[in-house]
Amino acid sequence: MWSVEKIEDIRDDCMKDILDLYPEIHEKLVKSRIEINHKTSSTMARFTRSYIEISAFLLAESTQSIFFQTLIMKGLIRSQICKFSPNLCEEEVLWSINDRFPEKYDFKEYKNLQKQNIEVPKKQEHIYKYAVCCPHCGELFRFKRICKTVLHPGDYVCTKCNVSLERP
Repeated sequence: MWSVEKIEDIRDDCMKDILDLYPEIHEKLVKSRIEINHKTSSTMARFTRSYIEISAFLLAESTQSIFFQTLIMKGLIRSQICKFSPNLCEEEVLWSINDRFPEKYDFKEYKNLQKQNIEVPKKQEHIYKYAVCCPHCGELFRFKRICKTVLHPGDYVCTKCNVSLERP
C-alpha cells in the first residue's frame, strides 16, 4: 500500500534529478504538494505547478515504484519545466533524464507499464431503481429516483409513438 509520504519522497527524488541536470531552473521549480483525489477513478494524476493530484485508487493498488517515478517525472516536466523554460522541449528533457539516469525512469514503456501495473476502473455504471415503458414499442425509460413520471406514468407519453406510458 502506498502512502502520501512515499509519493512525496519520489517527488523530491525526481526534483533532485531535474536540478542535477538543469541547475539554472532552481529558482523556477516549485515543490508541488501531493493531494489524493477520492472522487474520480478514471484520471490517474493531474498536475499543476502547486500540486499533484493522484487518484486514491492508484495508492490503494500495488504498483511498481518505477511507475510512480515515471508518472511524477513526466508531470513535473510538463507542468513546470516546459512551461517556465520555453527553451527546453519536453522530448529533449525526457531524453536527457533518460541518458543521465538509465533504468530509473521508463518513458518508452510507460504506456505498457501503465497497462501491466494497474487497471483503473472507468466510471461506475448507474443503478436504476425505477422504470416505465411504452406498451406499444417497448421503449424503457429508467430513473434513479422516484419522480412524477414513475408515480403517474399515464400522464406522460412515449417520445417515439405518442402512447401513454405504463409501469412494467
